[in-house]
Amino acid sequence: MSADSTQLQALALSNCHREPIHIIGNIQPFGALIATDRALEQITHVSANLASILGQTEWASADALGQALETVLPGQLIHNLRNVCGLSTIRSQRERLGIHELWGQRLEVAVHFNGAQTLIELEPLCSDQEYSNASVVNVKSILDQLPDSTAMLSLAVKELRNRTGFSRVMAYQFLQDGAGEVVAEARASDLEPYLGMRYPASDIPDQVRSLALKTTLRVIGDIHATPVPLLAWQETEKTPVDLTLTLLRGVSPVHLEYLTNMGVGASMNVAITIGGKLWGLFAFHHQQPKLISPDSRSTLDLFGQLFSLRFQQVLAEERFRDRRRAASTLDKIVTKQVPGSDWPATVTQAQPQLCKLLSAQGVAFASDRDLVSTHGEVPSETAIAALINHSQAQLESEIVTLESLRQINLPTVDSWGDSAGALLFALPSTQPFYLVFFRSETVKALRWGGNPEKKEVAYGEFGPRLRPRASFEEYTAMARGRCHSWSRRDLAVALEMRTELIRLAENRVQRFQQRQQNLLVAELNHRVRNILALIRSVTRQTHSSTDSIADYTQMLEQRIAALAAAHDLVAGHELEWPALSNLLAIELRPYLVDAQPRVRLIGPEVGFKANFVPTFVLVLHELASNAAKYGALSVPEGQLTVRWFETDGGVSFHWHESKGPSVEPPQRRGFGRDLIERAIPYEFEGDATLRFLSNGVEAEFWLPSELVRWQTEPDPEPVESPEPPSSEAPPQTHLGSVLVVEDNMLLVMDMENSLRKLGFEKIDAAPSVARALKCLDNNQYRVCVLDIDLKKETSFQIAQRLLEQQIPFTFTTGYDSKFSIPEELREAPLIKKPIEMAELEETLRQLIDL
Repeated sequence: MSADSTQLQALALSNCHREPIHIIGNIQPFGALIATDRALEQITHVSANLASILGQTEWASADALGQALETVLPGQLIHNLRNVCGLSTIRSQRERLGIHELWGQRLEVAVHFNGAQTLIELEPLCSDQEYSNASVVNVKSILDQLPDSTAMLSLAVKELRNRTGFSRVMAYQFLQDGAGEVVAEARASDLEPYLGMRYPASDIPDQVRSLALKTTLRVIGDIHATPVPLLAWQETEKTPVDLTLTLLRGVSPVHLEYLTNMGVGASMNVAITIGGKLWGLFAFHHQQPKLISPDSRSTLDLFGQLFSLRFQQVLAEERFRDRRRAASTLDKIVTKQVPGSDWPATVTQAQPQLCKLLSAQGVAFASDRDLVSTHGEVPSETAIAALINHSQAQLESEIVTLESLRQINLPTVDSWGDSAGALLFALPSTQPFYLVFFRSETVKALRWGGNPEKKEVAYGEFGPRLRPRASFEEYTAMARGRCHSWSRRDLAVALEMRTELIRLAENRVQRFQQRQQNLLVAELNHRVRNILALIRSVTRQTHSSTDSIADYTQMLEQRIAALAAAHDLVAGHELEWPALSNLLAIELRPYLVDAQPRVRLIGPEVGFKANFVPTFVLVLHELASNAAKYGALSVPEGQLTVRWFETDGGVSFHWHESKGPSVEPPQRRGFGRDLIERAIPYEFEGDATLRFLSNGVEAEFWLPSELVRWQTEPDPEPVESPEPPSSEAPPQTHLGSVLVVEDNMLLVMDMENSLRKLGFEKIDAAPSVARALKCLDNNQYRVCVLDIDLKKETSFQIAQRLLEQQIPFTFTTGYDSKFSIPEELREAPLIKKPIEMAELEETLRQLIDL
């Protein structure tokens, strides 16, 4: 290949990676798009199919440009849109508003904010797209399995194909060199298998992978459908619209050509993320056009998140088992060394066994000055020193692996001898030491989906680009000059080896105790009440107590968040006995940092056993959630007292609510009540009692001695524990109390966060006129925020009372002009939804003369 051809291919590849697929300028035709300004007032862009999607023949889509949004959408829907756009998540995820009747059409409505515009998606709902809650149960059955990672992927693709009806579903893993490999597949019998096939990194460019992290589900309903262009209102509005989070986002012509060459008619991807990074994808292919319902897509998206969580845990357990086996072998190796020998001599004596442990043909032990010793087949001393120097920056923090030494250009190295690849890591001591393992060449046949070296260049809007391969027939290439790949197990063994040798260097006499302590975190990950089993139970039990996918998702996320907090407390701080006061702070912190705390914690310092913590935190979460929703913590005057003290060698724990709403036993038993009453007695041989008294909920637990460790001598007369420190910095100013009158709880929660940051010590909220007037009767407020529309009433009566009491206030509204504000109230400031933090702060500061 000529130098010019090589440069042209490099430029074409660079252009593919820079293709602006997020501002493509068109959408797929299975829905319509409306873009407005931030306040949802004026329409700036529409898709050319808007009129047809709405079933309108009397006006064209372009007629909506520049018009008020209310000319196209009804006022109630706009009000709902503004409420949703006030959520803090609107910038990072697409929010569904459900099904609405618009112009006689049943449409699924979704909205998000891209930083400059509000984007509204409208999707016609077919009669055969009705949602069945059984799909949640069916998909959850995949998560009920706990095999190894390979079997887990295989089961997932089979079940996903059964549930969705796609002709092919694959698990596609991204490899270290950027290429991808099909590691699991379920397909129709008449399709050729792709399992084990590799695809070059250019098939899924970097910007596509980046988008997959932001929009974890991507749908292409019909690759042959004609894209629908976006129409702009004015020249100034012709800046491309950022469609990153939009489900309807159009498809790159290059990708459409790629899918066409594969014989695909429709596709869908669900991201698999591990540790915040893209591990791979579930790729769905169908030979004909195919679009599943919005609810089914939401279920798949939720499945992807839950699968990623459990898959990450399975991989961590596999690494832990590999490290544990390696630790056992290393312990035997080290204990066989000559007693009294110094650390370098011990490493040198252990080299043959270390080499065998990593299936290497040679190993070199070097300091930063010279070569200490070698074993087996290794390159020259000059080559070893050059390799260490080349990898110096990475060696400070990680284990370095190289599968082809010939691919790195080191001017001082003429030959690597029989060595083809290397694994090396640093051993910090009084002076730096390094272990470098070498493997010989392994000739390996790699199966590719088409010839990865065959690249055709075409010219498009952005200059030369690579054309997708026309053939995806299996192509076998012999990989030479490379060693056998360093596996995940090899890295786990190397990590344990490095840890053990560093520990040996620091204190050889205490190496066994130190190794045990270092493995504690991994052991906790393995033991945290086997987090996978807990999540399986939570997902199954949560379904039985919810009636919709939205409730299911919300409740499941909260319970998993409680588990994650417990896991972070134990694993993140390497604690075997985390303190009870910290566990309580996880769930009760919002009520512990009030100016006048409504929660009292009374008891001596005591720690709970790590494997008991996740179950207990779930119990606390259910108690706290119930108290916040229905019990003492749901009203300002409510009180909660938590006491614990030594009894019969264990701990008695009492939860007592008072001054809250009247309590009655629930009509049906749910997962939360079962968890509170049964988990501790069943799993840990303790006692649990739950009582619904007229003056509040009471719960009592007794925990046996093996679950607790007293940090201080238990006192028969419990003393009040110090208040847990707040993680939030105190506000710079103290602005007193504020009353928020708003009927949307999510908006209230967001506004409370904003007001607390401004410096208000007490924030009361009321959803109705009656509740607001009661608050005014019982409390003094410095300022009030009133939503005009409160479902079936307005807040004008409250405003009249505030005028009489000379309390400043501001109105908020999601409507433009639904209500006529009385003459005497028109001097009050008016903030339109969605509410901006800066505007709210400025308005309130003016009202209270700051």
